[in-house]
Amino acid sequence: MAERLDEQWRRWLEEGIEFVAPPFFSVETTSVLRNKVSSKAISAERGEITFQILQRLQVRIIDPPELQQTAWEIARAFNRPEAYDAQYLALAQQLRCEFWTSDRQLFSAVSQHLPWVTLIWP
Repeated sequence: MAERLDEQWRRWLEEGIEFVAPPFFSVETTSVLRNKVSSKAISAERGEITFQILQRLQVRIIDPPELQQTAWEIARAFNRPEAYDAQYLALAQQLRCEFWTSDRQLFSAVSQHLPWVTLIWP
């Protein structure tokens, strides 16, 4: 699975795709990664390597004025218990860009109504 994501990421870079994320992206990715190491879902070595890769990613952080309102509305519309994922969806909606996710549960919940949401690997 990681190999396919690496391959897709390289393709996006070759195509000149710009990566964007909401303001909490760095905090969230660091926290999730640390949790995976702590719970032994991944090794400490793999966690360290992944953390270093995350630090070098060129992801532009964007915080448009209506991001929170749009995220709230999306979370409410899809009955999402938290608004974290809705922030990403709101940003993609506001920028009119694709949103790619590996979260099958999120994809299943929104994809019929948000055609610009794509599962990284079907």
